[in-house]
Amino acid sequence: MRLPMVYKPQRQRAGGKSKFSRRRFVVTVGATGVGASVAGCLGGSDDEDGVEDDVEREDNGDWPDLSGEEIYYLAESSDTEYQEFWQNVANRFQDATGAQVTIEFAGHAEGYRDRLIQMVQAGDPPDVTHASLNMASSLGQQGQLADHGDVIDYWEDVWDESYDDQFRVVLDGEDKYLPLHANVFGNWYRDDVFETEPNTWESELEMAREHDEGEGGTRGYFMPIQVGLWANDMKLLTDGWTLGAQVFDRNDDGDLEVVLDEGENAELWSEALDHFEELYEYSDSNTDAFYDELFTTLGTESSYQAHWVGTHLKIFSADSPVAEDITQTEPAVPEGMDRRMWGNIQGQAVTVDGNVEVGKEFLKFLAHPENSMGYFFAEDLQQDPILSSIPEHELFQDNWEQMKEEGPWTDSDLKYQRLDEAEFVDWGTEVEPVNPNAFEVNTSHPMGRVVRKVLADGEDHDSALSEVADDLRDNFLE
Repeated sequence: MRLPMVYKPQRQRAGGKSKFSRRRFVVTVGATGVGASVAGCLGGSDDEDGVEDDVEREDNGDWPDLSGEEIYYLAESSDTEYQEFWQNVANRFQDATGAQVTIEFAGHAEGYRDRLIQMVQAGDPPDVTHASLNMASSLGQQGQLADHGDVIDYWEDVWDESYDDQFRVVLDGEDKYLPLHANVFGNWYRDDVFETEPNTWESELEMAREHDEGEGGTRGYFMPIQVGLWANDMKLLTDGWTLGAQVFDRNDDGDLEVVLDEGENAELWSEALDHFEELYEYSDSNTDAFYDELFTTLGTESSYQAHWVGTHLKIFSADSPVAEDITQTEPAVPEGMDRRMWGNIQGQAVTVDGNVEVGKEFLKFLAHPENSMGYFFAEDLQQDPILSSIPEHELFQDNWEQMKEEGPWTDSDLKYQRLDEAEFVDWGTEVEPVNPNAFEVNTSHPMGRVVRKVLADGEDHDSALSEVADDLRDNFLE
């Protein structure tokens, strides 16, 4: 059994460099209610100096004295840059309030999810945890999460912006988590090769066909078909939801039902699968390909385009000769249709049985730019801020300009604008009220299993959809 990595913040800032980023995150504090200017590292630095600053609320009121209080925080990423970021915020919070923060870095995706489930089932949940919209949907329905209304209000006040309803989980009038970012979905491609942005089904397929088996045998597309690789689920969901298909619905009595293989829904999912099969003609079989192959496919010139959320396809190609030619566009949908994307909305949550008040103060503390900005830059904008006022802030823009100076980044790599331009859907918000099994459904990869059955096993669409639908009925209907 893998033991969790537990970290207790110390008074000095840890050194260390990211594998992919060596930028300084420079904070100049003034307009946020902080009385001094400081230069510190929220996302990695060569500077070994400690950070000392007097953080106050924007209304100039002091933070409460929480001396002797402790909270246990379950973080998702265990990357060095994120450890440094959370350590810095924890140290600042301790300076401002006296409360100690113990951080456990459980790892991406299944790492923190498995650990959170383990802790909840043991009756000892963390006080604060990284949480997706889907996790908030499930745990919120189970009564495991606190009311975050005052935290939401505080963030909206600091950033002078209201949260869009599509990013929230509201149950019985209570917000069940704090949304922070989306890993915005896009189609990554070589803009020195493609004459047209592959952001429609037609152009995506045309570019794959025209440039397949290019110089050195480069394929026109990278279609991953391994179950457990989120790319399968996110593309099929985006394609199907854009067409108007659903996996779940609620009947006239409000009961949750599975409609994946029924009537018009089955026809629309089949239409999306037709497009998958067409694209797959211009891809290697990828039967066993997983994250490493996906993230490096463009940089190693194995293929010219691939779909993914966030920026990993650029990050993992930073040292490639073609890195500057790798960029992204909107996920492809049928021409003329409005996009309904798989959202992958992420944030933070305070558990109801934890140290609720101190946990919520910690999340309020995180709202201030000097505390939150490093969250988005610790991994080169893999995390896109949900509030549009965050990227408008001068700290965000300064760090974006520094990214472009020190790496192969261009303005065409930015994705956060899409949060204002498209509809985002997640398992939790496909139905209303939210799906109480959203987290469990998400981690079972139902759409990835449909893709695998059709592309690898050669099953017909109806059979693949029915098998997965029956499994969802057996496991996730109340």
